[in-house]
Amino acid sequence: MNNEINILKRKLQREMQARKDAETLLEEKSGELYQTLLDVKDSENILKSALSSMSEGLLLTNMKHEIILCNGQLKKIYLEWAYMFHRGITLSNVFEPYIQHPAFLQMLEKGDNFCSFEINLFNGKIISVHIHMSKEGFIASTHQDVTSVRAATQEQQNLLLKLLNAQKMEAIGKMSGTIAHDFNNIIAAIKGYASFLDEDIPDEPILRNSVNKIMIAAEKAENLVKQILNYSNQQKQVHQSVSVNKLLQECVNLTLPTLEDQVTINYRDNVDNLFVEGNESQLNQIIMNLLSNARNAITTKKGSIQVKSQYHRSLDINQPNCKIYQFMPKDCYSIIAGLHVFVEPCVKITVRDNGQGMPQSILENVFKLFFSTKSIQKGSGFGMYSVANIITEHAGGIKIYSKPNFGTVCEIVIPMNKKSREIRPALKINDKLYNKDDNIVLIVTMMMKLA
Repeated sequence: MNNEINILKRKLQREMQARKDAETLLEEKSGELYQTLLDVKDSENILKSALSSMSEGLLLTNMKHEIILCNGQLKKIYLEWAYMFHRGITLSNVFEPYIQHPAFLQMLEKGDNFCSFEINLFNGKIISVHIHMSKEGFIASTHQDVTSVRAATQEQQNLLLKLLNAQKMEAIGKMSGTIAHDFNNIIAAIKGYASFLDEDIPDEPILRNSVNKIMIAAEKAENLVKQILNYSNQQKQVHQSVSVNKLLQECVNLTLPTLEDQVTINYRDNVDNLFVEGNESQLNQIIMNLLSNARNAITTKKGSIQVKSQYHRSLDINQPNCKIYQFMPKDCYSIIAGLHVFVEPCVKITVRDNGQGMPQSILENVFKLFFSTKSIQKGSGFGMYSVANIITEHAGGIKIYSKPNFGTVCEIVIPMNKKSREIRPALKINDKLYNKDDNIVLIVTMMMKLA
């Protein structure tokens, strides 16, 4: 009996000791567990703080595209889809710019674990996306708004291009100055021999007319050389009163000998003696450039070029010109350089051809420096760039309409000379009284067949 009691006592003592040991261990583990919970909470707070401070959007999903984790920056980047960026939401067929992107679908199809691409949002934002897929099937992606970075890069490229163009222009200015001096000597020889010829030839009107045209062309070339020298020396051009009718007549006369057999110039000389304020040599350069382009645009044997001037009390070249659509389709392309709106009296000079016309891809680049559709031997890409600059310097504007197979219409607008902005009197033609505001014009058709 005593042995049994002793055994029970020892057993009871062992159980009590075991209970004490268990209670002691429980206390120790409770402290560790509590500390672990605190550490987990701190880690969670650190993770939340890290996610919220990220400049990039973070998205973690599974293979079913169910959201496991995302941060606030992601919602700011994709405002359109911010409402659904919550844990447990499935993005399939909803967040299409991301889920349906070809690069993302290709990564899933090939079983790759990384891809990157850009998303162009409807609001103009550009989002750079980098995706990494783990072996367990979790898809982590970062999303960064790079719109400002792309804009800054583009601006940097534009500035670099402008710098290169400025350096080219400086080199051209120095080189043109040297060439102009040599060319001036050649012109002097042409004028000298032309004057000798004028003295030696008999009194025949046809021959003298040809000599006069040689002298006029030489003087135009001489003025052009002066303009080149002024440009190379960065001298300001002198403006004076220029007769529009005289300017156009001289340019047409210089262009006529260069035309093909069946190409005509229909010159509409304004009945008014209109004057503009400008540099005659530069204005001559503009008209000759437009006429040269019109001539080159006519690739068939037959064609016509129409030239006319027109008075306007005010004009907005942004507004479509209804008369243009008489011979151009309403979906024709157009581009404007220089000023758009003229609130004071101005002169509009129109040069139209029925040549091959230009597609939009060419027309939108026509005023850019060194842009040309011609070969290096035939074009420098400097002509229309100079036209736009000269027009701008004269406080004017230019608008070009064009369409393939319909031809091209160039309209340049230049403010009138202040002295000629008076109310113009009526004009009597064929014993009938016409008011000048009716824009009555005389049509003179000239045609020259080359031998």
